[in-house]
Parts: sequence; C-alpha cells; structure tokens
Amino acid sequence: SIVGQQVSVKAAQTVWDRFAKLPRKITPANVLKLKVDDMRAAGLSARKVELSELFHPSTYESYSI
Repeated sequence: SIVGQQVSVKAAQTVWDRFAKLPRKITPANVLKLKVDDMRAAGLSARKVELSELFHPSTYESYSI
C-alpha cells in the first residue's frame, strides 16, 4: 500500500492505524472525502496524500480505452 512505502513496518502500522480511524469505513469514495490536513495529521506525507488522489474517477475521465 501507499502508506507502507519507504518507512519501517512499525511506522507504517502506526500511520495506518491513525489513517484507518479517519473514515467510518475505508472505501475509495470515503478516502476521497477526507481532508488533506486530516490525512497529513495521521502521518501521511504530502506526496502520499497526492498519490491517494489518483483513485478519484475524474483522474481518468479524459482517457479513452
């Protein structure tokens, strides 16, 4: 997962535990509703928050397959 990249296992678990408490249920839609400041306060770096936005459907609307 994005949370665990380039950090120790213990640090990743701590960040994940904080992050998992933010939405009622972890779904892509709920994660997209989170505030950047809340995700940063949970321990996610600015770049990891930015990467989470890649899950937003509007990111891919202009692409045709």
